[in-house]
Amino acid sequence: MRAPPSRFRLSHRSAFKQQCTHGGDLPSVARNRRTSRGLRGLTPWQGRFGMSFRFAALAALVLTGFSLHAQETTAGVYGIVEDASGAIIPGATIILENVGTNRHYTATSSEAGAFALTLLPVGEYIATAETVGFKKAVVTGVTLHVNDNRRIVFSLNVGEVAETITVEATAVVVNTASGETSAHMSAKQIINTPTQGRYVMPLALLMPGVVSDTPNDRRNNRAAVNGVRPTHNAWLLDGGYNIDTGGNWGAPLAPNVEGVAEFRALRGNYSAEFGTGGGSQFNVITKSGSNEFHGSLYYYLRNDKLNARNFFNSNRQAFKGNEFGFSLGGPVRIPGLYDGRNKTFFFILEGWNKERTQQVFQSIVPTAALRAGDFSALGKTIKDPDTGVAFPNAQVPSARFDPNALGYQSMYDLPNFVSSTANNYTTTAPFIDDRRDQSYRVDHNFTDKHSLMVRHYREKRDSERSLSRPASRSCAGRTRRRPTTRSSSSRPSSART
Repeated sequence: MRAPPSRFRLSHRSAFKQQCTHGGDLPSVARNRRTSRGLRGLTPWQGRFGMSFRFAALAALVLTGFSLHAQETTAGVYGIVEDASGAIIPGATIILENVGTNRHYTATSSEAGAFALTLLPVGEYIATAETVGFKKAVVTGVTLHVNDNRRIVFSLNVGEVAETITVEATAVVVNTASGETSAHMSAKQIINTPTQGRYVMPLALLMPGVVSDTPNDRRNNRAAVNGVRPTHNAWLLDGGYNIDTGGNWGAPLAPNVEGVAEFRALRGNYSAEFGTGGGSQFNVITKSGSNEFHGSLYYYLRNDKLNARNFFNSNRQAFKGNEFGFSLGGPVRIPGLYDGRNKTFFFILEGWNKERTQQVFQSIVPTAALRAGDFSALGKTIKDPDTGVAFPNAQVPSARFDPNALGYQSMYDLPNFVSSTANNYTTTAPFIDDRRDQSYRVDHNFTDKHSLMVRHYREKRDSERSLSRPASRSCAGRTRRRPTTRSSSSRPSSART
């Protein structure tokens, strides 16, 4: 009897950001001294043996089932095989076929009739169970979402294997596999839900127990869940951490909804592999290619025709927003050279968001009395910095004004606004915001047991403001590589570098 297959996954994630490292290599004398102390008393053979032993120990650790982040991007299926009377059937062959890629995953029922298939890519599957003396059982419409653990019970009837009984899988209404509380959104729900800026992050606010910590932010990547602060949340993009570790400011990358396959928020009682933070885990899975070409071409226009004016303005401020882009996925095919159907798939996304609008700014500017040196309204004693003697009535003579300060003061406008706060000046200024999203993903199946996924996501944003705030430019990216191997080990294995 063959044990359930497992899969080894080695992942690497790199963030594109400027870093500055001070210092350099140790001087040669220090390096030699350190080396001599580390190898003192060891023969060349012992040194080589020690290095080989460490590599062997690492390989043994991986191959014996060292499990880490096993289901951040995948799902699992488990269940039993029985006959019509409910008696267990050992040794039955279970095959899961991915409808989109035609890739097969195989397991064998144990002596207890149980089977398990783990680390399965999300998507739609056809499940089959067969053994000698029984009709083949086929379950269609098995949809696996990220972090799912789906249970299937095969009931085989006596007959020839050539005969087939097909049933349709029923939708899972209640999660009976674990006590996890979560919410899920499919690609169809994501695309059909209006969002400002085509960001996927605001969709979390539609889930139970989730509120925004920054309601005026279009990205809304600081979601407070069940009363827990946003800094305790973890954002994942295809299993790789998408977290601003420097500022605790949510996710630096806000994926475009056109490139998102599904989105799940784990709100409580989730597995220990998601123990990065004490809050919730937001897992975003990007789209991949399949045997059929699929794509989209979109354009969204937003303007100020139906907008209301800002509370502090008498007129409605101008606004023009253009969101456009395309996506395309399918098999890699080069006529006459390579046919990647059932083997190699790609998915690309290019998106642009260009906005021209006006923003309302409020500030404090000197009043006419203060410009003339009259500080009596403040109720403070104003002293001459040269003599230490107080100016009469807190009024500074114009002869004591610094010419440079007068020139700087003339750059300020006079107050034009009265409020209960200290702000006495309000105005609108042009605001330019341009964003470009790029996502490139390739999936390759070497065999039914070996696969590789490489995905690069890049977001570039240029902002330009008038007044005193300078133009800004930001660029963030994530590259993720995930080799996968299914072996005959009794435990699934997964690791990340």
